[in-house]
Amino acid sequence: EETCVSRVKQFQVDAFAEGRYEGNPAAVVLLGRREGAKSFWPSDDVLQKIAVENNLSETAFVIEDDKRGDGKTVTGYFLLRWFTPGGEVDLCGHATLASAHVVFSQPGMTAGSVCFKTKSGDLVVERSSGEDSVYRMQFPVVCTTDTIASDVQGLVREAFSCGEDVKVLRGGPDVLLVRETWRQIEQTRPDFGKLDAILRKEGIRGAIVTAPVSPSDPVEGERDALDFVSRFFAPNLGINEDPVTGSAHCCLALYWAKERKLVPEDLGSLAPGHVCAKFSAKQMSPRGGYVKIELVVTPSGKLVTHLVGKVMNFLDGVIDLEE
Repeated sequence: EETCVSRVKQFQVDAFAEGRYEGNPAAVVLLGRREGAKSFWPSDDVLQKIAVENNLSETAFVIEDDKRGDGKTVTGYFLLRWFTPGGEVDLCGHATLASAHVVFSQPGMTAGSVCFKTKSGDLVVERSSGEDSVYRMQFPVVCTTDTIASDVQGLVREAFSCGEDVKVLRGGPDVLLVRETWRQIEQTRPDFGKLDAILRKEGIRGAIVTAPVSPSDPVEGERDALDFVSRFFAPNLGINEDPVTGSAHCCLALYWAKERKLVPEDLGSLAPGHVCAKFSAKQMSPRGGYVKIELVVTPSGKLVTHLVGKVMNFLDGVIDLEE
């Protein structure tokens, strides 16, 4: 069968980074409008092979689309998909942040916000006024539940070498372990073989470990105060540890807000735009990364997660896309 090779732009961006060589690197492939292509998207097999070739935690694929499903013409509207080396995922915060930065950096792009159509719905990203390379993303909130079977909880605790006093919850697509101190998070060393087997068997995306940060015991070496810390592990997706996981903070922010009784049961009493909670968080991976989070009430009365992060450029170039 005849193949076609096209040259497309690819960028690598460090997301949720305060400095060079920090945060979470993501590749962003700009596919343009795909005019004259055999299909709207390249095949999933091709997209997956590019993600494997990049060998980063995420490769994002972006297609510019000035027509919404309702037929209205909208500028700054894009389609977005995310692939890890192990497969496609439904939501990725750091690669969305990286994609927004790349889109905003294109010549002639003057819009103050962009909208990405994704498997998790429309995600809006805004430029932060007065700060270069800082963006605000609106994501859904993710609730935690105690619906994980007791035997699975035991296996998760065993993989993390922790006792029965450690709370094990379901946080959206992930499992969440709650520890007491930031030092326990820093010292976490899971058994990746055991964790991989559990996550695959139970159909869980990854494992989050988190702990609060007390003003009386601040994280050593940090200039600014932190509210909580975390780490994220997903050996089942080919990522033993993700440097910074934006989507995990949709779960973490709501969990810690409820623990501190910052979110009322009845949101209807709150005015649109009301900020229920603000957090400053660090993901304590070897690379490290920082996320600022706000829980905000929308005009329709829904609670959403605002993730604010900074990015650093690393490289830009061109790849050969064969399909």
